[in-house]
Amino acid sequence: QIIFDVFGSIYSWLASLCCAVTCTTSTIKVNDRSLKVVKLLAEGGFSFVYLVEEKGSKYALKKVLSQLPETSQAARWEIQVHKAFKHPNLLQLVDTCMVPAANGAEEFRLLMPLFEGGTLLDRALMHLKAGTHMAQKDCLRIFEGVLQGILQFHTHSPPWAHRDIKPANVLLSAGDRVKIVLTGKYLTYKSF
Repeated sequence: QIIFDVFGSIYSWLASLCCAVTCTTSTIKVNDRSLKVVKLLAEGGFSFVYLVEEKGSKYALKKVLSQLPETSQAARWEIQVHKAFKHPNLLQLVDTCMVPAANGAEEFRLLMPLFEGGTLLDRALMHLKAGTHMAQKDCLRIFEGVLQGILQFHTHSPPWAHRDIKPANVLLSAGDRVKIVLTGKYLTYKSF
């Protein structure tokens, strides 16, 4: 019976976490914005990214549920990192807020532009499936955008390192303009 009680408690706790994040209403508030939830785009850990709309404009909304002080600190750090960098090749936040969740946790909401072109990984998989290759000029343009974004970290005072550059963290906008996803979990001051 004790084992069933322990598993029951763990299940209830996990269900409370999931419900607080994934059970959405048709609208979500981010400060003064009222956003219509269209669909879930991605999830990982305690983060969920939704396609949302406001007055005909589409956005991506990242929701992070924090039960622990360390997770709250990481979410706050991610927001701080976004605010520290302003560059055309780095993803910028449109708006952010923190709301208390029903179960006593904190829910961080990060509103970002939507990149319907997806990620560099999406593009690579599309070409792989089709048996095609990206044009060399497109590869070079994307690579240059990634380098320009990374340069912002290295020339920042003090210098920083992204530490998670990968195709899934490189968004592509119209004309293959690169936007590097800033994940506060991985950005640190470089030590020399």
